[in-house]
Amino acid sequence: DSPAMSAGDWSRLLEELSPCLFAESLVMVSESGQPLGHFSISVQPACYEEQGGQEEDCYLVHAASQGTINEVPCGSSITGRSCTPALHTSLCCICSRLQFRAHPLDRKTHVVKRGGRLVVTKIIEEGEHEVQTQSVSYNCASLHGLISEAANLLVLRVLARRRAVPQNTTFLAFDTEARVCTSTYTAMGFQKQLVGMTEVEVFVIERAVCPDEGIPMTWQFYFLSDGHLARRVQVGSPATMLLQQLPVLIDVDEVEPRPVFKKKPLDWEEDVQLYSQFLDRKVSWGLLYCLCHVCFHMELYFSLLQVPSQWSYPAGPRFPRAGFLQPQERMNPHPHIH
Repeated sequence: DSPAMSAGDWSRLLEELSPCLFAESLVMVSESGQPLGHFSISVQPACYEEQGGQEEDCYLVHAASQGTINEVPCGSSITGRSCTPALHTSLCCICSRLQFRAHPLDRKTHVVKRGGRLVVTKIIEEGEHEVQTQSVSYNCASLHGLISEAANLLVLRVLARRRAVPQNTTFLAFDTEARVCTSTYTAMGFQKQLVGMTEVEVFVIERAVCPDEGIPMTWQFYFLSDGHLARRVQVGSPATMLLQQLPVLIDVDEVEPRPVFKKKPLDWEEDVQLYSQFLDRKVSWGLLYCLCHVCFHMELYFSLLQVPSQWSYPAGPRFPRAGFLQPQERMNPHPHIH
């Protein structure tokens, strides 16, 4: 549904989702490399039942981070259900928590599909008290091209496996105030990164959520060739998600196309072996022809020997035209005189 992605792109996207269903874990580190916490993502196939009793295939996405930044415990999580064929959102819950000593702050955003509408509810809690609640409803028909934060993780893995991002790839998204805005994806090229003791090549994708008002939020994702995340950086954040151990890469068997052999001109007169075979076959066929010719004449000769002599018999019913074989002097010179 994105202007930059055609129907063929969407069909290819669905075929590429299968190798993107896996779980991974990274470490949250500071700018100096000190560990601060952990970060994990998991995607798995599922099926859910709609209100009318009809079942629909979907993908369950869960991402969570937990750590301590500037001596303040914090955490965030994304839980979502994205449905095929266009990864439209039926459920998404985004939670973030800052554990201040006096006033813990929780921010929650719930996105739920109800009938033909998408209801977005934003809740802010301070301690045990609910400070603010905001709810807005959108017509699903007006949200073509919407990619939730949960579906975004799947889209990133597919683009990472392609090792390319179409130009001007833009989707709809929700900003931090639960308002519809645009989300852009840009390829930043290839870089070298050290994972453990191994240097690997990573493909970098930058994603930016651009609200109508305010400063865009930007992330940079560094991917291995199979879609595993090697690093994630949020611009302006002191924490970085980093892969410390190289995983076993997911290899998808590709069906090799059948080889095509071009026809080559055959010059049998110049090929010594073919020319020799031609002469041998020519001699063999010549001998066979002569043998068949001799056998035919011999068979005809012996068959004539078995026919009774026509010189001693007049023409009759058995040999109606044998008369022309009789000697001329024995034939009646006056056939009309009896």
